[in-house]
Amino acid sequence: MCFGDDGLGRINIGDKGSWDQQEAAFIINKAHSNPSFKINITRIAVGNKSTHMVFDAPVDSGTSFTALEDPIYKYIAKSFNAQAQVKRYKTDPDSTFKYCYELSLNQTSILLPEINLTTHGGSVFPVSDPIIIFHGDAIL
Repeated sequence: MCFGDDGLGRINIGDKGSWDQQEAAFIINKAHSNPSFKINITRIAVGNKSTHMVFDAPVDSGTSFTALEDPIYKYIAKSFNAQAQVKRYKTDPDSTFKYCYELSLNQTSILLPEINLTTHGGSVFPVSDPIIIFHGDAIL
């Protein structure tokens, strides 16, 4: 799997990819009737905080997100929240969304920490669009 600076994933066969692509080897999980794929992550960086954390992240071209389990999710969420320079929004304790932020009506940008995942081979992949923006009941 290769990712360029444009944030788009692509599968390139051979050795003639784009100049900016990073590479990660697929790990095939044959435990189920439908094989799935993962990549091995060895480091997580959230803004100015980085840690060695080894885990396999699922790769699914049918979804636009990857679900991460604890302690990986908790590390990313807490590090992100500590560095987000925006007011925290109080949510219902039963809400799916634990970390929400309040934007003013005229606010057009948000200063958020970058998130990068480093693979076993040393390639660094930036996480694109790590947040979902809601306006009233609509997702933007």
